[in-house]
Amino acid sequence: MFFFIFRVVCFLQLIISIVFSQPGCSICQMSPCQNGGTCNCTLDSAPSNYTCDCTGTGYQGINCTVAQLPFIHPPSYNLLMNQDDDCANVTLPTSVQIGPFYYKIAYVCSNGLVSFNTSYASYTPELFPLSVEFPPVIAPYWDDIVLVGSRELRYQVISGSSSIATQVNNFLTSYTGKPFNLDWLLWAYWYNVCPYTDDSCLTHQSNFFQLV
Repeated sequence: MFFFIFRVVCFLQLIISIVFSQPGCSICQMSPCQNGGTCNCTLDSAPSNYTCDCTGTGYQGINCTVAQLPFIHPPSYNLLMNQDDDCANVTLPTSVQIGPFYYKIAYVCSNGLVSFNTSYASYTPELFPLSVEFPPVIAPYWDDIVLVGSRELRYQVISGSSSIATQVNNFLTSYTGKPFNLDWLLWAYWYNVCPYTDDSCLTHQSNFFQLV
């Protein structure tokens, strides 16, 4: 069974909250923050109110109880840049079954999609389900994208023994309620991209999205 997790960040919102840790904070002494979250009493109404810092726990939500998979950042990766309507060929460690067929080659493409066994770099989105003449396609963000300047596609096959794989295993185990142990994962990150008509992101917010 394969899970594909998409994450799109279209804008950033900065929220500044001043918090402090208070040993005598009664609500924090009740340990409301789960899964290793850090409890902080808020300045304005302590000790009745609190916030949970879920950073690095793999969880989010008021009490760090909602499983999440944050953006993944491998220490090393391959790059596709200064390209238009192009794909990078990735040989997978083992074949991936999609429907009745098995695929050993993935094409990570500039226009926000991944195809299997056949390169498919079309900049025109198609409605799903695709007709039979198309290769299998996963499209977290399908648009006409030109990789110029700082806009790039990062990709890597990550070993199942890595700390990143452990992070993904923990997320999927928590999310599905069943033990999950991956052998490897394909990671792709479309970094700081904008539509073709606005390559410099002058009128659009730049986009950051990943496929795992």
